[in-house]
Amino acid sequence: MRRHPIPSVNGDVAVRMRIGAKMLPLVLKDCQTKQPALVPHYLTHPPQKFYTDRATRTQIRRIYGLMETTDGPRAHTVLAMSCINNDTVGGVSLDKLVPLDAWSDQQLARLNSGLISSPELFLDPLAFPLLCGT
Repeated sequence: MRRHPIPSVNGDVAVRMRIGAKMLPLVLKDCQTKQPALVPHYLTHPPQKFYTDRATRTQIRRIYGLMETTDGPRAHTVLAMSCINNDTVGGVSLDKLVPLDAWSDQQLARLNSGLISSPELFLDPLAFPLLCGT
């Protein structure tokens, strides 16, 4: 099994989460100009956080943006899966997502198992800008 020695695995998650929170005003500034209706949703679902599903609380997701649809706001997400990561076409309703400050032990074990492609995208709170370009 391969190991992924990135800072967030070694206890720096809280520090990197605070740095991500300081980056949020940059996201909000752009959003206020282009899509002001999404600003409150970025505050409740900031991209530096980790996300899981409300139903089972087992999924591993990251948000890399929000969009407004006729059904309400939705999140652009990437779902960690074995061997591939799934970019959720059409987004995910915000009410189906639970923001997390840290992964559960079970989720961390999956991320560090070697079966998840690019686990650093899910382990590092500051990785969300990288998802925008993938």
